[in-house]
Amino acid sequence: MVKHLQYHTLTDKVRGQIYLLYPLAIRTHMAVTLKSKLNSQTLVPLIRQQVAALDKDLPIYHLVLMTEYVESALKQTRFVTLLAGVMAGIALLLACTGIYAVTMYSVVQRTSELGIRTALGAESNQLFALVVRQSMFPVALGISIGFVLSLLLTPLLSTLLFAVRPSDALTYVVGALLLSVSALIACFLPARRTLRVDPMVALRYE
Repeated sequence: MVKHLQYHTLTDKVRGQIYLLYPLAIRTHMAVTLKSKLNSQTLVPLIRQQVAALDKDLPIYHLVLMTEYVESALKQTRFVTLLAGVMAGIALLLACTGIYAVTMYSVVQRTSELGIRTALGAESNQLFALVVRQSMFPVALGISIGFVLSLLLTPLLSTLLFAVRPSDALTYVVGALLLSVSALIACFLPARRTLRVDPMVALRYE
């Protein structure tokens, strides 16, 4: 009995395997894996020599280094990862742009309110914190909803994952921090506008 071998692809789950003696399951070809400290230029002639000693008519073909074999197996996964990363980057950029635009619009619409607060004694850092806090609330709400939905939907993408569990805690934490920091940066410039609010101008703003 041996544990399952992932030899088709890195992500596909194949059916259970049964090992039979070669005379009971003769095949037209056979694959052999060799481990050696020798380099390929030295090892390949030795392999051909040993096989020829057993059967000089036995052909040897498709000699591939394990590093090349793994690299080939990773190509499709890397392409999917790159494509998903590019799409995620575009989505993050659009989300940050939207947060910036909405926050800036909110600050402009509340110019009179901010002027009144300043005239009543509110300090600039207090107004800055107010704008950031109110702008980050829907972001935090969206991240929370996205976290719950991702827990429900990520198992459907498990076939695309390799060496990462669908419920990997580090992935969720890093993703949440990335979105939070991006949203905070998008809120910073509009919030900074509150530091330059002139109460007299703000009170006359319509």
